[in-house]
Amino acid sequence: MIDYALTTVGSQGAGKTFLINNILGKDTFEHRFHHAAVTTIAEHINTSIKDKCVQVWNTPGLMDSDPNETHQNFIHLEKALFSQPKCILMFVLECVGGRISSQDIETLKHVMKSYGVHPQSVCVVVNKVKTLRRADFDEVTKNLLKSMLELDTAEICFVDEVDPADWEARIDVGRRLKDLVSNCVPNKLTKTQITFKTPQDLLNDQQNELNRFERVKLQEEEDLVRRKKEEKEKLANYVHPVVFQEVIHDDNECAIL
Repeated sequence: MIDYALTTVGSQGAGKTFLINNILGKDTFEHRFHHAAVTTIAEHINTSIKDKCVQVWNTPGLMDSDPNETHQNFIHLEKALFSQPKCILMFVLECVGGRISSQDIETLKHVMKSYGVHPQSVCVVVNKVKTLRRADFDEVTKNLLKSMLELDTAEICFVDEVDPADWEARIDVGRRLKDLVSNCVPNKLTKTQITFKTPQDLLNDQQNELNRFERVKLQEEEDLVRRKKEEKEKLANYVHPVVFQEVIHDDNECAIL
C-alpha cells in the first residue's frame, strides 16, 4: 500500500530528475544537459523512504513560452498531485550565480494557491549551488525564501553542484533529500480555479507586487515625514516652564531668577 506521493515541481533544467535519481540511488529517469526540456510527461516509480512506501513522480518543467505547452505541463502535474490521497511537494529551485529566479518563486506561489498546498507538506531544494560561497549564504537565502514563499515552517536544503559520475556524492545527496522529505507531513490537496499563466503573466504579477510594495513604502515615508513635521511644530509651540532658582548674594538677599 502506498503511503503518499512525492511530486517534484520546478522550472525546466532545475535538476528535478537528477535529484529524484539520487533519491532512488540509480538513473531510473533520463536526465542530461540539453537546451530543451528532457522530461515532457509525468512518470513515476514506487520506492521506500524511511519505512514508507512512496510513489515518486518526475514531472515536466512547468512554465513554457508557449501557453499551450504550459497548459499541458500543468495537466501532467495534476496527474501526479492527485495520484494518491496525500502528497508531499518538493519544490526545486535552480541557483544561478548565487541567485534564484523571481519567476520560479512566482510559479511556486501560483502552484500552492491553485492546489491548496499545506506548508507542512512542502520541502524546498535549492539546487546547483556553488561550493565556494559566503558562509551566511544558506541561512540568508533560507530566510528570504521562507518570507517570499510565505512558508515559515518549510523544510529547505541546499545541494551543491554534483558530478553525475560521482555516485558517492550523489548517494549522500539522496540521503539528505530523504531526510528532508521525511520531515514533511503528507496532506490532501484541493484543486481551485486555475488560470494557466505564461512567463509574461508571472512577470506582470511580479511587477504588480513590486508596484504595491513601492506604494506601501512611499506611504510609510510620507507618514514618517508628516509625523516629523507634527513633532517639529509641537516643539516650536512648546512653552518652557519658568525655572525658579534661588541665588544667594553677598548681602544675604534672595533673588528669584
